[in-house]
Amino acid sequence: MDIGENEDLVYISTNKANMKLKYIGFWLLMLIFFPKLHAQSAAYQLRGSVLDVVSQQPLIGAHVSVSEIPSLHAITDLMGEFVIENLAPGRYHLLVSYLGYKETISLVEVTSGKEKIVTLSMTEDIHALEEVVVTAQNDKQRPVNSMAYASTRTFSVEETNKFAGAVDDPARMVQSFAGVVPTNDGSNYVSVRGNHPSGLLYRLEGVDIPNPNHFGDAASSGGGVAVISSQLLSNSDFSTGAFSAEYGNAIGGFLILN
Repeated sequence: MDIGENEDLVYISTNKANMKLKYIGFWLLMLIFFPKLHAQSAAYQLRGSVLDVVSQQPLIGAHVSVSEIPSLHAITDLMGEFVIENLAPGRYHLLVSYLGYKETISLVEVTSGKEKIVTLSMTEDIHALEEVVVTAQNDKQRPVNSMAYASTRTFSVEETNKFAGAVDDPARMVQSFAGVVPTNDGSNYVSVRGNHPSGLLYRLEGVDIPNPNHFGDAASSGGGVAVISSQLLSNSDFSTGAFSAEYGNAIGGFLILN
């Protein structure tokens, strides 16, 4: 074998040795960095609860999300608890939102080797609102009974109290209406368009009342002292005629009390 062939064999042997060293070095590097790569790819759970900061009661249905990874979120259950999975070790901002409460952001750190458990508190979002004034418009010419179209008007408790001599008696108040004639000052007889006082129909909450008075006179629908006080009534109707068939027992008019 000449000198040139010897040089070729030495060159080939050297290349094989270099390849073996590179192969061994590659696997040594893999053995060194593989645990770190494995630790970085590991996923952990984040558990916790959401409570009211004052009452310490659990908040059901609160939304908890990871600001850095919006796709990771959870809803609290009946115990106010939540679970977020697939979190790599690191620091995260948890955004908590709930109706009627201020949004809160909490910084949590997830470490390897154990499960992270947190408790998040929320404060009520209180707003001072301006006052609201509601004014009701009442058409006194419009009766409570929508079927009454003519000769019927409504009167309120306040209106009854303003009438002189009414003494909280609805019958004494209607004596001042047009078409009504009081028979005497000592009783609450009501004569409508010249009809006898017995022709007036009293009805309280849909029930006919023959005589709403203490010791009322027979067949007169009147008396000295009324049983019904206007202080216990709401808006009522009084009709002097042209009333519907549902008040067929009346001749002169009707006084519907509610």
